[in-house]
Amino acid sequence: MGQRHNIAITYGCSCCGIAVAASDLPALYASKYYRQREGFGRLFDSDVLTTSGTLFTGVTVADIPQQVLDASADFGQAEVTSYLRFAQASQAVLVANPVTPDLSKAMEEVRHFLLGDTRKAVAA
Repeated sequence: MGQRHNIAITYGCSCCGIAVAASDLPALYASKYYRQREGFGRLFDSDVLTTSGTLFTGVTVADIPQQVLDASADFGQAEVTSYLRFAQASQAVLVANPVTPDLSKAMEEVRHFLLGDTRKAVAA
């Protein structure tokens, strides 16, 4: 890590890569920014199923073309079957244990985190 250009690559939640000077990595992990970002990521990643009511949107693993499966060294029909079985079990859990969290307060916090104070004063 960082031996050639003194750069470390780390990840924010599951959605981005962060390049930082290797010597600044501990400071990044300890920063309020990083902790808040990771907290929001965990909150929304872990509740995406219960807030959206669906397991998947768009493409599902069942739609992977056979020629792609045939060309893959480590993902084939057995893995597709396993993923679909897991999705069915997850869907059954969601149906049997409905949860509807109220993330409206968190949405405002995330909006402010991402956009800052974007409110503009309006003259009366």
